[in-house]
Amino acid sequence: NAHQPALSLHLLQWFNDSALSSHKSGANTFDIGAFNDAVTAEIIMARRWTKDVMAGIGMFENVVAQNADGKLSEWRMTIAAGLTALIACGRGQDAIRIFQELDESALSTDSYTAMGRHLAKEKEWKPLIDMYRDATIQGYSSEELSMLAMTAVISTKVENRLRVLRAIVDECAANAGLDRENWMTTRYWHIKRELGFYHARLLMWWNDPDRAPLDELNLAIKEFQNELSNELRPKNDVVRTIVDGVALYDAMDLQNIEGYSRVPRTVSQWSTLIDEVLNATRDSPIRCDPNFIANVVMAYKILGCSRECVDYALDVMNMDGIRVRKSTLAEMLEAAKQESEFDLSNDIQMLLSRRKPQSSFISST
Repeated sequence: NAHQPALSLHLLQWFNDSALSSHKSGANTFDIGAFNDAVTAEIIMARRWTKDVMAGIGMFENVVAQNADGKLSEWRMTIAAGLTALIACGRGQDAIRIFQELDESALSTDSYTAMGRHLAKEKEWKPLIDMYRDATIQGYSSEELSMLAMTAVISTKVENRLRVLRAIVDECAANAGLDRENWMTTRYWHIKRELGFYHARLLMWWNDPDRAPLDELNLAIKEFQNELSNELRPKNDVVRTIVDGVALYDAMDLQNIEGYSRVPRTVSQWSTLIDEVLNATRDSPIRCDPNFIANVVMAYKILGCSRECVDYALDVMNMDGIRVRKSTLAEMLEAAKQESEFDLSNDIQMLLSRRKPQSSFISST
């Protein structure tokens, strides 16, 4: 539907006119009742994607009007699609009003989630929390709605905020058939992006703020190694955390810290791990990210690995159209001079001389 909605509508119109002759209704229009709930919902969404959302809304309103006698429970997919269409055209308040007037039997997980997205966009945090509670009671909650509710909890004043967040996590874990720890571990990076490191670490029960970055690094390395063993591309969040984790080697006395079996303790171990990260991301877009490049160069500098930094710089310089920060090039230049890589030094100096006055980035081509 979202890929070729116009074609879908034309094919459905042909079917409507040819196979359902009793329901002929003119060019590219459909009678209510000609199709079931699922197809009607898809028609409404196709109208939205073809920028004819008003026609979809009209169809939705007709369904609501013609089934106001208690049969709306048979049109739950259409209701969710209609509410989404109303929100998409700026009629969010109308969607809220209709949603509140509907009988519980006509609601669904999709309709609750659609309304939750709207309330989150409008930053209506307390109504969103109330809606999440209602959805949970009715059995219509979803992981997406739960995440929106957690965002609402940290965005407004809520008593016992951490307890509420942990209760939501427990609810999600139970719905997924997992224990809390496994559910949080598999969703950690997404929750961190949505709620921030502070709340994510507390939900992981990493209560010591000084050790929490080390807990996160240990988790990242564990996930990285598991993904490699399963021949999967590592998550961007995972490889960024590993590269950034080199700073912990510089800031903490890892040799004397017990536990954290995955975390390297020596320069050699760290260098090997960074090499593994770079090899695993050769086909990933993160390889060309200026921030990632800068962090890798800084990691090598912290470790004192100027030779490895030079090899990485040579690899970066061979990438077509790559954008590198001026400060990163300066670090590369320092490493090149330490290793007497005169050709690389000259190339970097040439790039630095070409820098546009107001730009912090330089293209390698």
